[in-house]
Amino acid sequence: MSPRATALASFEFTGGFLGGDTQFVFNLEYRIPLVGQVVSLVPFMDAGNAWVLKKGELERKIVTPGLIQTLPAQFLPGTNSGLRMSTGIEFQVVMPVLNAPFRVDFAFNPARIDQNFVGPVTGTPFGIHQPSHDFKFTVGRTF
Repeated sequence: MSPRATALASFEFTGGFLGGDTQFVFNLEYRIPLVGQVVSLVPFMDAGNAWVLKKGELERKIVTPGLIQTLPAQFLPGTNSGLRMSTGIEFQVVMPVLNAPFRVDFAFNPARIDQNFVGPVTGTPFGIHQPSHDFKFTVGRTF
């Protein structure tokens, strides 16, 4: 899970999939006002998971001239049904004209995927190497 965002949709990596058709997302933050309601420090923790409940309905179609081949979905080991999370701290300043926060986040990813895989269909090796930490800025509210 990337900092302050959850990407729990289905993505294809060289013939395999990660993601799901059902998701759970949990966000926890505690706002510490530094200057009234304008400047805040916000420690946070985001967690989520994706599951495949209807695996029989997920399929892959390979279209070649004159032939459409339908294959069942194949998932990469260690990528589905595992808790994804980020935790960190946010510095927030509410911009008066827009009445929206300018946010700077530093997040640590304790449940990252850092592995090499072999595509189940093509046999091509590839890696999913998520960073251990990240630094982002955003304008607007999370919720």
